[in-house]
Amino acid sequence: MTIFAVVLAILSLVVSAISLTWQVVQHNLSGARVKVELLLGAMRGSQLVSGPFHTVRLEDLADQGFDSFVVVVRGRNRGRMPVDVTGFDVAIDSGASFGFPGWNINPTLPHRLEPGSSATFCIPLENIDKLVRVSNQTLGSTRLVRGRLDLGTGQTVVSKKVEFPL
Repeated sequence: MTIFAVVLAILSLVVSAISLTWQVVQHNLSGARVKVELLLGAMRGSQLVSGPFHTVRLEDLADQGFDSFVVVVRGRNRGRMPVDVTGFDVAIDSGASFGFPGWNINPTLPHRLEPGSSATFCIPLENIDKLVRVSNQTLGSTRLVRGRLDLGTGQTVVSKKVEFPL
């Protein structure tokens, strides 16, 4: 009878460990999971073309008639719950940042990011260029920039660092 009790206790321990692990996984997957990308782009009227910094050639886009160049902060909600985006900007290593929430092409803030959806926020390239140049000259900081989204949950989600072309 004691062997039966030991086997039952071990089986109970295994089942409870599996249950606890499953609860932790479900908790982590149940909320909003926002991923941020920082892209380089160009506009022609209401058309926007964007891509990773290392692949976009502004000269080629200018040859195709794109006349307004932008830095794009794109957020994607990969989670199961919606979340509000309350702010966005592009930040540099020195701590300085620049956002343009009032620009008419950007969604109004707060912007609801539903599960599986994305939102694109644009900032004129010349503004980020000035920010990076001034910071580089005065503080000697690097040219690394990253996109940031402020969420209604109080979290700030950041993109990977990208070297800004001067």
